[in-house]
Amino acid sequence: MAKLHNLTADLTLRHPRPCYDLDSTLRQPLKTVAPAFHDYPEGLAYLQKVVIQTVSKLENMNTVAFSYGYCHYDFLPKNFHFDAEDRLTFFDFDFAGTGYLVNDAMTFFVHYFLNRMLKGTSAAESARAFAVFVAGYREVRPLTEAELAAIPYLGVGFWLFYLEFQYRNFDDWSNNFFGPRYLRERVGWIKQWVEWYCDFD
Repeated sequence: MAKLHNLTADLTLRHPRPCYDLDSTLRQPLKTVAPAFHDYPEGLAYLQKVVIQTVSKLENMNTVAFSYGYCHYDFLPKNFHFDAEDRLTFFDFDFAGTGYLVNDAMTFFVHYFLNRMLKGTSAAESARAFAVFVAGYREVRPLTEAELAAIPYLGVGFWLFYLEFQYRNFDDWSNNFFGPRYLRERVGWIKQWVEWYCDFD
């Protein structure tokens, strides 16, 4: 990931790509998906509150020194592969766009969140494994403590962005799972993410 960022931090593409900021990952997705919550108003109310808290938290962080460039924005293990000789291939760049490069560390951290929540991996083991990743990344390029501290709040934006993507692509992709039950499940996941990682006090 760090080697990829060494390339994308200074890259300028000729064709436009998405920009990941507070509007595209928090404010706009919430507006887009709001109609889907007509039978689940309490879920929407929760997300509205969390978005306000998350925006405030990120706006009060000193992000000027954060590394910026093109990020993959879906750095889950399903999107990279090691072959028999340990050669690594990244794929599924559909979401690639500009933003803080720590967004990629955040989406990779989602993997540890899901393992902890769905597979029962302990918090200590999840933290240990992610620390191994951070150490490896820092052997190639800097990743500051301030950037790491932003991961929980950038993660809220990832969940909202992904919910919007599913909502917008209902007709040709998500119609077999996107519905009232799915919304309640996803809001439950976001609540768990916030409980474990966010500090809004």
